[in-house]
Amino acid sequence: MGYCITVFLSFAVFLTIVSSELPKTSGSILGYYLMFQLGMGTFVVCFTTIELRLHHRKDDVPVTIIRMMKCRNVNKITKMENQNGSFSEQGMAWSDVVSLLDVVLFWVSTALVIIATMAFLGLLWTR
Repeated sequence: MGYCITVFLSFAVFLTIVSSELPKTSGSILGYYLMFQLGMGTFVVCFTTIELRLHHRKDDVPVTIIRMMKCRNVNKITKMENQNGSFSEQGMAWSDVVSLLDVVLFWVSTALVIIATMAFLGLLWTR
């Protein structure tokens, strides 16, 4: 987490230095791209914090979350009998939930950065 914050702050300083060199009259494409990258850095730091908080939870995972993940982790979910004779779904830890969330957010952020970079390069190519 400390490394993540350090990288984010160094990028913010870099953005400040670059923005002082950009023209002030109108927004440049590079300025918008760097602001997007700063926003993505903020997104990553926030969700890393949430993932760490979820990963270290000690309570049981709610059944609704287990059922949402059931299609992916069928082998990890087992049926256990309660005291009243009914069956409940158990066997999933918060680390399993965070693992799936991490994979999804990785691909979402990667796709967003690739799309933004391609759009930025396309705009530079046409000028």
